Amino acid sequence: MMNTKIIPVLILILTLSLIPQVYADSESDVNLMDLPKQLTERLGLPSSGDYFAGKILASCILLALFLLPTLFACSKFGKDALIASLVVGFSVLGFCVALGWLPYWFLLVICLLIAGMFSGQIRSWIAGGR
Repeated sequence: MMNTKIIPVLILILTLSLIPQVYADSESDVNLMDLPKQLTERLGLPSSGDYFAGKILASCILLALFLLPTLFACSKFGKDALIASLVVGFSVLGFCVALGWLPYWFLLVICLLIAGMFSGQIRSWIAGGR
Protein backbone atom coordinates (compact mmCIF):
# COMPACT_ATOMS: atom_id res chain seq x y z
CA MET A 1 0.00 0.00 0.00
CA MET A 2 1.29 3.42 -0.97
CA ASN A 3 2.14 5.81 1.78
CA THR A 4 -0.75 8.26 2.21
CA LYS A 5 1.54 11.18 3.01
CA ILE A 6 3.01 11.20 -0.48
CA ILE A 7 -0.25 12.16 -2.21
CA PRO A 8 -0.53 15.66 -0.66
CA VAL A 9 3.16 16.25 -1.31
CA LEU A 10 2.75 15.32 -4.98
CA ILE A 11 -0.30 17.57 -5.33
CA LEU A 12 1.56 20.45 -3.70
CA ILE A 13 4.64 20.00 -5.88
CA LEU A 14 2.53 19.78 -9.04
CA THR A 15 0.53 22.87 -8.14
CA LEU A 16 3.47 25.00 -7.08
CA SER A 17 5.54 24.02 -10.09
CA LEU A 18 2.77 24.64 -12.61
CA ILE A 19 2.02 28.30 -11.81
CA PRO A 20 5.62 29.64 -12.01
CA GLN A 21 6.13 27.73 -15.24
CA VAL A 22 3.23 29.60 -16.84
CA TYR A 23 4.91 32.94 -16.20
CA ALA A 24 8.49 31.78 -16.74
CA ASP A 25 9.04 33.52 -20.06
CA SER A 26 6.54 36.34 -19.63
CA GLU A 27 7.28 39.94 -18.91
CA SER A 28 7.89 41.05 -15.34
CA ASP A 29 4.22 41.93 -14.75
CA VAL A 30 2.03 39.06 -13.60
CA ASN A 31 -1.58 39.42 -14.69
CA LEU A 32 -3.87 37.18 -12.66
CA MET A 33 -6.67 37.53 -15.18
CA ASP A 34 -4.38 36.09 -17.87
CA LEU A 35 -3.65 32.87 -15.94
CA PRO A 36 -6.44 30.73 -17.53
CA LYS A 37 -5.34 31.76 -21.02
CA GLN A 38 -1.71 30.94 -20.26
CA LEU A 39 -2.65 27.58 -18.74
CA THR A 40 -4.74 26.66 -21.76
CA GLU A 41 -2.00 27.57 -24.21
CA ARG A 42 0.88 25.96 -22.28
CA LEU A 43 -0.93 22.68 -21.62
CA GLY A 44 -2.12 22.39 -25.21
CA LEU A 45 -5.80 22.30 -24.33
CA PRO A 46 -8.33 23.19 -27.02
CA SER A 47 -8.68 26.97 -26.87
CA SER A 48 -12.10 28.34 -27.48
CA GLY A 49 -12.75 32.05 -27.35
CA ASP A 50 -13.33 32.16 -23.60
CA TYR A 51 -10.72 29.55 -22.46
CA PHE A 52 -13.28 27.60 -20.40
CA ALA A 53 -10.95 24.65 -19.72
CA GLY A 54 -8.22 26.97 -18.48
CA LYS A 55 -10.65 28.81 -16.23
CA ILE A 56 -11.89 25.58 -14.66
CA LEU A 57 -8.32 24.33 -14.21
CA ALA A 58 -7.17 27.61 -12.66
CA SER A 59 -10.16 27.53 -10.29
CA CYS A 60 -9.36 23.95 -9.27
CA ILE A 61 -5.74 24.87 -8.61
CA LEU A 62 -6.80 27.82 -6.46
CA LEU A 63 -9.35 25.66 -4.63
CA ALA A 64 -6.72 22.99 -3.93
CA LEU A 65 -4.20 25.56 -2.70
CA PHE A 66 -6.59 26.74 0.01
CA LEU A 67 -8.79 23.73 0.73
CA LEU A 68 -6.18 20.98 1.10
CA PRO A 69 -4.20 22.71 3.88
CA THR A 70 -7.48 23.39 5.70
CA LEU A 71 -8.48 19.74 5.54
CA PHE A 72 -5.05 18.54 6.64
CA ALA A 73 -4.91 21.03 9.53
CA CYS A 74 -8.37 20.02 10.76
CA SER A 75 -7.56 16.32 10.57
CA LYS A 76 -4.21 16.82 12.31
CA PHE A 77 -5.81 18.52 15.32
CA GLY A 78 -8.78 16.17 15.46
CA LYS A 79 -11.35 18.82 14.60
CA ASP A 80 -14.42 18.41 12.43
CA ALA A 81 -13.37 19.53 8.96
CA LEU A 82 -16.87 20.00 7.53
CA ILE A 83 -17.60 23.58 8.54
CA ALA A 84 -14.06 24.81 7.91
CA SER A 85 -13.91 23.21 4.48
CA LEU A 86 -17.31 24.60 3.50
CA VAL A 87 -16.31 28.12 4.55
CA VAL A 88 -12.96 27.99 2.76
CA GLY A 89 -14.41 26.25 -0.30
CA PHE A 90 -17.25 28.69 -0.79
CA SER A 91 -14.94 31.65 -0.19
CA VAL A 92 -12.51 30.47 -2.86
CA LEU A 93 -15.31 29.62 -5.30
CA GLY A 94 -16.84 33.05 -4.70
CA PHE A 95 -13.47 34.62 -5.41
CA CYS A 96 -13.21 32.63 -8.64
CA VAL A 97 -16.69 33.79 -9.65
CA ALA A 98 -15.68 37.39 -8.89
CA LEU A 99 -12.55 37.00 -11.05
CA GLY A 100 -14.68 35.68 -13.88
CA TRP A 101 -13.05 32.26 -13.92
CA LEU A 102 -16.22 30.40 -12.97
CA PRO A 103 -19.75 31.08 -14.14
CA TYR A 104 -22.20 31.91 -11.35
CA TRP A 105 -24.32 28.84 -12.13
CA PHE A 106 -21.39 26.60 -11.18
CA LEU A 107 -21.53 27.91 -7.62
CA LEU A 108 -25.32 27.51 -7.56
CA VAL A 109 -25.09 23.87 -8.66
CA ILE A 110 -22.54 23.16 -5.92
CA CYS A 111 -24.86 24.79 -3.36
CA LEU A 112 -27.74 22.59 -4.54
CA LEU A 113 -25.59 19.45 -4.34
CA ILE A 114 -24.49 20.23 -0.79
CA ALA A 115 -28.06 21.08 0.22
CA GLY A 116 -29.18 17.75 -1.25
CA MET A 117 -26.54 15.90 0.76
CA PHE A 118 -27.71 17.45 4.02
CA SER A 119 -31.46 17.40 3.33
CA GLY A 120 -32.00 14.19 5.30
CA GLN A 121 -30.24 15.58 8.36
CA ILE A 122 -32.19 18.83 8.18
CA ARG A 123 -35.47 16.98 7.75
CA SER A 124 -34.79 14.80 10.81
CA TRP A 125 -33.73 17.86 12.82
CA ILE A 126 -36.96 19.71 11.99
CA ALA A 127 -39.10 16.62 12.64
CA GLY A 128 -37.62 16.23 16.11
CA GLY A 129 -35.12 13.44 15.57
CA ARG A 130 -37.39 10.82 14.00
